[in-house]
Amino acid sequence: MPQQNLRSLLRTHTSDVHKRLDDTVGDLSTAEAYKAFVSRSYVFRSAVEPSIRAHQNWIPLTLVGALRDDVADLGGGLVDMPVLEPASNWSANLGRLYVLEGSSVGAKLLYRRALALGFTSSHGARHLALQANDDARWRHFLSLLDAVEGADLDEALSGAQGLFEFAFYVYSGRLVVDQPNAE
Repeated sequence: MPQQNLRSLLRTHTSDVHKRLDDTVGDLSTAEAYKAFVSRSYVFRSAVEPSIRAHQNWIPLTLVGALRDDVADLGGGLVDMPVLEPASNWSANLGRLYVLEGSSVGAKLLYRRALALGFTSSHGARHLALQANDDARWRHFLSLLDAVEGADLDEALSGAQGLFEFAFYVYSGRLVVDQPNAE
């Protein structure tokens, strides 16, 4: 039996929580559902992005600035979120990168839904446009995963699983936040 590559292992290991997250985000068929999604995306990304480190020649895509503008477009307030602790090692960080970079795949569908609701790359859907309009980025990241040697598989799987669980926690509305700061 051939050994699975890191990409396949990550996909298989996180498939259940990934499906729960997708189901929680939903179809975003209303402006209100979309606004809640953008607000939660800001909370998630503002907690995660500062904790992610570059990997070799890979620089993570940051969306917090675009999300800040999208939240303002939608009339929302920004919630201060504590930054997650950085991953314990480069393998766990790589697992986290898998989650963040993989979100660009779903962003393509979500961007089409946002456009149908009247949100655009210059109003309310900047962060999705950044992800959806770079077809090569995900393929390049998968190439990086395929070329990785010496990764601690348990750490990489744990990093991805933990970040998916945190995303589920945020997007399911389980995260209780105080008053948003109007900016």
